Amino acid sequence: MTVSFYKLQLAGNGFILVDAAAHPELARDGYPQAARALADRRYGVGATAVVFVERDNEIRVHSPDGSPCAEAADALLCAARYAFDSGRAAAGAIALSTPRGKRTLEILGAHEFRLDLGSPFALLGGRVVTPNSDGLVEIVDRNGTGIAITALHVQEDAIVAFPQPGGIISHAKLVSLAQRGFPGRAVTPALARAVTRDTVLARAVPRTPSGACAAAAAVLVSASVAGLADRDAVVIFEQPGTDGQPDASLARDRDDSRRLAVSWDADKNDIHVVGTGGYLFEGKFDLPGSP
Repeated sequence: MTVSFYKLQLAGNGFILVDAAAHPELARDGYPQAARALADRRYGVGATAVVFVERDNEIRVHSPDGSPCAEAADALLCAARYAFDSGRAAAGAIALSTPRGKRTLEILGAHEFRLDLGSPFALLGGRVVTPNSDGLVEIVDRNGTGIAITALHVQEDAIVAFPQPGGIISHAKLVSLAQRGFPGRAVTPALARAVTRDTVLARAVPRTPSGACAAAAAVLVSASVAGLADRDAVVIFEQPGTDGQPDASLARDRDDSRRLAVSWDADKNDIHVVGTGGYLFEGKFDLPGSP
């Protein structure tokens, strides 16, 4: 069986999207096998997850091992982009049906979709985080300078580091610290720097279906609690070679898919992200073992 697909990304997190309505021969019980073949980075296309979009905007998200994904905020934003472009939006919103129920994304612009992520939690202790929470930021001394580190859960786990003036830490070192601090857990490390009160640069490598949204939300919450940014800010994910310059990052972001506007509603204590998936390419793939 030959399936057509699109490869999309959100802040560097890649997804394969298959319009299942165009492939009636591909039944739901075949999704796990198809996902394993498509997401394989050596013999397939390679992706964090595979999104199957059915009629009436029903979607199913499967990880590279074929298992279904319960939470997949990044994948939802990519699916919303495809649903919008294929004329499946109605009344200023896109309703996506998932195994956990309906998720409605508000359409704010041609390619701007607003998604609710819920409340933030402290990764250590599990307590709910509010704008008035304290004790979240730990200052780690490294070579005589301080680095502010916060561990948070917003749909998925993330650890955020804000080097103070003069403080230096590489993303690779932060990854090592996250692995030692949370062994056996999928924690997304994010290295961040507040450029202004409403602009934060982040360096992260999302590898989970909600990794980019989780990292952006954690960066905003961390920056806000530390007094470095407001509760409404744009988180820009740096690309290699931009040398920490926000203008250079934006110039390369033709699809606006490397930036997420994050809003922390203090009254409801909810996090919202506004963003879009960006197309990388489209193609066809012959599923092994199929006629």
